[in-house]
Amino acid sequence: MNHKLIFLTGHRKGGTTMFHRLFDGHSSLNAYPVDLTVLYAYFPHIISSDASTNELWDRLEKVIFLTLKRELTSHQVSINIDSLKSLFREKLYDEHLRDPAKIIGAMLSSWIEHQGLDPTKPIVVKETSADIYSQEILEWFPNTQFIQLVRDPRDNYAALKAGVNSYYSKMGESEFTTLASLINRSLTDMKMALENPSIIGESRYTAIRFEDLVKDTEGQMKNICTFLDIPFDDHLTKTSFMGTATSGNNHDGQKMTGVSDENISRWKSRISEEEAMIIEFAFRGIMEQFEYLPEFPTKDSARAYAEYYKWSNYHYFFHDPFAAKP
Repeated sequence: MNHKLIFLTGHRKGGTTMFHRLFDGHSSLNAYPVDLTVLYAYFPHIISSDASTNELWDRLEKVIFLTLKRELTSHQVSINIDSLKSLFREKLYDEHLRDPAKIIGAMLSSWIEHQGLDPTKPIVVKETSADIYSQEILEWFPNTQFIQLVRDPRDNYAALKAGVNSYYSKMGESEFTTLASLINRSLTDMKMALENPSIIGESRYTAIRFEDLVKDTEGQMKNICTFLDIPFDDHLTKTSFMGTATSGNNHDGQKMTGVSDENISRWKSRISEEEAMIIEFAFRGIMEQFEYLPEFPTKDSARAYAEYYKWSNYHYFFHDPFAAKP
């Protein structure tokens, strides 16, 4: 696959869906409309398994096409999914089912062909694991640029916490496991945002803050156009899904049209002080590099983190040697 790719990445509930939808409809770009999901829902665990070819196909088709179907349905957009799936099957061979480059290439080229899009235009792809896989992605697709969205981890956790009872609990998450997930993953993401521009080059990788994007959407998107070497287009200030205007994607039940700065710094009313202190201690140092300033004394944050550690160590790492049979 020789298309130019633009990977959008960032931690879940960090604004990546909104960011992705700003690119929909730009005259110089093609946009794959949903999160690719392959790098975290199909790889890496499936390639180390002893799954049969049929099981691999079944998993892959669920990951790609169920995700696509759900989004199309929620936006009342209709395409022939079966036709797209058949085209994908024609482009991907059994021996490629453990090859992420072949899978991603087949999916994106199938989408371009199926939708009758201009194959010479860059393809915008949202994949929340792309910052971690950036060096590998460049090996697979050398003509790639990355844009990472970074968000205040306290607000990021507040957005996640709002969805625990209605959504994440169905996947076995509690508020505490969601907090542990944020500390593990978002901290990694922020480190990647700092290091990747120097690792793979500033012309290939850039990071912007969610807060700057929603407060000055036009200015930030103009900067992104310079980075991507494309003309600015008014479509870049409005969110849409395959040409249909969209509202905000949040778990609070709020109806926010397009881009909104309503939830900036709302963590103060959405999460507990203890949760905020735990996050501040875990992210202390790296938060400040993105100008997210702590609110609590280090002594208090350290004490809160100690309580969090007691739970997380027991939950994830502790092995009880006294429970073993003699």
